[in-house]
Amino acid sequence: MGFTPTRAIYDMDFDTKMLQGLEVRVRSVSLGEYLAVLGARRLADLPKRAWTDQDAQAIRGLYEAFAGALVAWNVEEEDGTPVPTTKDAVFAQDVTFMIPVGLAWVNAMGGGVTEDSDLGKDSPSGERFPEASLPMEALSTSPQS
Repeated sequence: MGFTPTRAIYDMDFDTKMLQGLEVRVRSVSLGEYLAVLGARRLADLPKRAWTDQDAQAIRGLYEAFAGALVAWNVEEEDGTPVPTTKDAVFAQDVTFMIPVGLAWVNAMGGGVTEDSDLGKDSPSGERFPEASLPMEALSTSPQS
């Protein structure tokens, strides 16, 4: 009998003032899709003027993958009409709204580990490993020793 892995579903809540009250439910994607969108994630830290056409395509791929993984959200139009969870609806949203949402999705799939996280904060990084100070002597030049 084989094993069938289940796709993770992420319930994302946002604490930032701009996105307070937003609820997004997304599923995980394949490893191949994740690696593709992970490359686009690094672009968030670059000035937009440094982006190439290839970078813009990577960003597009990130939001196409997000739209394909979007299960539900509580986004509404100004008149209260619910915004569907389709690619067209995602791409019709304001960029200042969608950039943090997409990046949060990528971070959620990766366990939320970012360069600014506390990962390794209690590590003795930089301290010598005890065995590194063992006495060492020069090797003998004689093949018999």
